[in-house]
Amino acid sequence: MAVIKANTNDKQILARLLRAEAEGEGEIGMLWCRKRRRQSN
Repeated sequence: MAVIKANTNDKQILARLLRAEAEGEGEIGMLWCRKRRRQSN
């Protein structure tokens, strides 16, 4: 997997996109979103 440089703004935009996609997937998508957030902390 490639590694790219990303600033805080890039990460925030990506997080918003992932959350929007998860919300579109319903409850299962949101559970995945919460799980990923816990892993990143």
